[in-house]
Amino acid sequence: MGGAYNELKVVSQSMGNLDVEKMNAVWARVTGAPAACAACRTDLPDDAEKIRAFIAEARRLARFYDALSKKCAVKSARFRCLAADERRNIKRLQTAYFILTGDTCAVRGTEAETDSVLAALREAFIRERANADAYGRAAIESKSGFAAELFSALSSREADHAAELQSMIAELMN
Repeated sequence: MGGAYNELKVVSQSMGNLDVEKMNAVWARVTGAPAACAACRTDLPDDAEKIRAFIAEARRLARFYDALSKKCAVKSARFRCLAADERRNIKRLQTAYFILTGDTCAVRGTEAETDSVLAALREAFIRERANADAYGRAAIESKSGFAAELFSALSSREADHAAELQSMIAELMN
């Protein structure tokens, strides 16, 4: 494991309070390695990994909607609301991730790019529909009632977002 790990182990032993399992879990978190002792993580790896992917996608969408709100003044307030809703989804997903794994989940997203407003709306619509479908599948496949309930609720929210985007596209087409 390395010098710093061994130093930590020696210090812990000298203090008389060495709990090897807890120390290994802390060390895994410090180094970014998966924690072998987290019961939820070994019981529900699929849910945890799905949640990480959903967090990353929600971050991308939040940035995307923030960028659209600056580019399309007519619908700026609606895009800010969608971005805020995505950030609420991120918090819910991060909370679920922590409950299931005992770890925090800090996933960095990419910067949003927007060319034309209609093209951006179409891309957002496609992503929201895909997310709604992915959440729906995750709810069905989940091994945890807790995660399944969250995925189902988020699927509904993403479908609402897609419907709102479809409405915006229709308004701009006329």
